Amino acid sequence: MEQLKKELSQFGCKGLGTTIVMFIVGLLIIAVGVVLGKQDFEAFDPVGKAYEFQQIDAVYAMGPFAENGNEKYYIVEDTEGMWYLMKTGEKCPVPVYGEDVLDDDLSALTGQVVKGKTASIYYNMAQALADFFQGSGVDLTAYNYEDYFGKYYLDTTDTVTNSSIVCYCLGGCLAFVGAILALAYAGRRNKIRKQADLLEQQGVLGRIYADYAAGQYQWYHKLRIVVFGHDIIDFAVGKEAFKVHSLDAVTNVFKCNMVDGEPTVTSYIALETADGTRRLIAPFTSNSHELADAVEQIKRNILGGTRW
Repeated sequence: MEQLKKELSQFGCKGLGTTIVMFIVGLLIIAVGVVLGKQDFEAFDPVGKAYEFQQIDAVYAMGPFAENGNEKYYIVEDTEGMWYLMKTGEKCPVPVYGEDVLDDDLSALTGQVVKGKTASIYYNMAQALADFFQGSGVDLTAYNYEDYFGKYYLDTTDTVTNSSIVCYCLGGCLAFVGAILALAYAGRRNKIRKQADLLEQQGVLGRIYADYAAGQYQWYHKLRIVVFGHDIIDFAVGKEAFKVHSLDAVTNVFKCNMVDGEPTVTSYIALETADGTRRLIAPFTSNSHELADAVEQIKRNILGGTRW
């Protein structure tokens, strides 16, 4: 029966939905990176909004008035003579007054576009700025700095390029993992289908087909087993695609927490024959009504009281 083979292939392969979602999310994150890479930068607005990508047409920088490791904070003058605050990495992207240029050089300087993301000026930064201006005649304090520099500074270490790269890396990883899982899913599904074809040729699936046609079967998704009237198909079998367990010789079935005489946190369904031989199937690590339901259904099957 092709329909049953199809359902068995789907049942034995878990996580297709998660795989698809992971792959799609990865592609969406990559798309976000592309959009960010093409984003237009507006002129820096120190009283606008935080966390927006903007730019300053900077001429030179003064400072640094504060440092934090390799990060430095400067006052930067733009082509219109406006002063703004800017955070950079170890090297400032524009000439620094007193280091790279002096008074005689300022007239020859031209603007350089510096891009970054706006961020809120915090108290320690404002205090360092006030200390920098102390004795200069500028009445700037940690409480009135907004009157001079606004609420935000430009963080040139947080650029749209960096954000795009993060999106590309994260999205690429998710999409790659999703593709690998999809290939694994397809391989597992083909393996199940090939084993079903082989068992069909060997005549093993004859009774299963009859039970399926009669509606005598039950899927137990958490346990990864399918209980038929006369057999059980078990997908929790390691490297094998699945295993068929006949109920012909089974005289008892129960929940078991012992393996080789030792207690275990994993619960199994034990299929026991008249000579005491046991087969453990459907390993499960937590209590579930599905486990109890499966045990009761198998009991009814072996006692001749099948009820679906």
